[in-house]
Amino acid sequence: RQQSFACFQGELSLGSGCQRCGKWTIKVKGARYQLKGWDKIKFNGAKTDNFEVNGVTTGSKEDPVKNCQEFGHPEQLLLQEKLSQTTVLALSCSNQEIFVDEAVFDETDNV
Repeated sequence: RQQSFACFQGELSLGSGCQRCGKWTIKVKGARYQLKGWDKIKFNGAKTDNFEVNGVTTGSKEDPVKNCQEFGHPEQLLLQEKLSQTTVLALSCSNQEIFVDEAVFDETDNV
């Protein structure tokens, strides 16, 4: 849990041998439609980070958008770092399937 949080603040990662932080460029794809920016989502993290798309109940405290119920959808889909469940980006309502297509890590000292 500490790993991504430390990198988000630009410090050394505390997990997996104290790797230096870097910048992730993540590309997600929707099964029904694609929104602008989904091909170059940026995230400061560690090389060991993994990403996934999860649904959270619309209107819950975990839902940063809280509007999917207006469209009749029970969940908000979020791109999250898998281990820490850190939210990278709120993507869309649950009217489609979204998956991580690609994640590229660039290790740098300037995060």
